[in-house]
Amino acid sequence: VGWLSLVPTQDDLASFFRYMVGAIEVSRPGMGRRVTTLLESARRPSVAAVTTAFINSVAEAGEEVFLCIDDMHRGVSTNVIRSLEMLLAQPPDNLHLIVTTRHSLPVSLSSLRAHGRYAEIESDQLRFSGKDAAEFLGMAGHQGLSAPEIDLLVKNFEWWVAWLQLAAISLAQGRDVKSFLASLSGTHRNVAEYLADNALKSQRAGTIDFMLGHRMQGTPQNP
Repeated sequence: VGWLSLVPTQDDLASFFRYMVGAIEVSRPGMGRRVTTLLESARRPSVAAVTTAFINSVAEAGEEVFLCIDDMHRGVSTNVIRSLEMLLAQPPDNLHLIVTTRHSLPVSLSSLRAHGRYAEIESDQLRFSGKDAAEFLGMAGHQGLSAPEIDLLVKNFEWWVAWLQLAAISLAQGRDVKSFLASLSGTHRNVAEYLADNALKSQRAGTIDFMLGHRMQGTPQNP
């Protein structure tokens, strides 16, 4: 299993594969050795050579490989897109690729669709309804929230469960919904950082150590 969140600095072919291999090798050490060796060679390898090396490495792994690439819309360089097209055209049977993106990628998915090897989940399908939110918050210990209070929460957090989870942790500290929402201001990024910081402060030291120890690092695990 590997998880890679793309940033603009990873948008060239070499960086893309180094980070991707590094993410997989956290749980499958040595699997990307062939790709790494190719990238470190004196001559710059072609897109086809690197992609083929990656495909072969995954196929020879002898077990299922799950790879999640988050924010794939940031991987807009021509070579990264060409490599992704090659990977999707001949994916190893044991590779499960999960891609999150804010918009459709310029790659053909018709063959995967035709063979039943492709599933798509739109953002609207991930948003909670009022009923979903009520059930979720009830399971989090907030059964006493009224329907208007739940409606206020989900509308302010745009129906996203991750925000509701952070809000539930903050509300567990005894704050009422209206005063809690009144304390939030600024951009979505600032609000998210505030919620995350507030949620972390309420966790036990062991839980925080676990979360920090399993976060995605800013540099490749196996350069």
